Amino acid sequence: MKKLTERGIQVSNYFPPVHLQPFMIEQFGYKAGDFPHTEATGQRTIALPFHNNLSAEEVKLVCTELKACLDAM
Repeated sequence: MKKLTERGIQVSNYFPPVHLQPFMIEQFGYKAGDFPHTEATGQRTIALPFHNNLSAEEVKLVCTELKACLDAM
């Protein structure tokens, strides 16, 4: 994510696991470690830019930069 951001691509974690949302913690007492597979997936899932007005050129740029970052790993 850091490398994509450095390349001008806005990314973020897609979403934290639902059981770690404040409401779920308060209501049901969930804590980190209760659902390790979900947490591991959440730590590796990113949100790439997407919206109705994203041009084909912008999509290509995001894909190119993502591939470059992955190739550099």
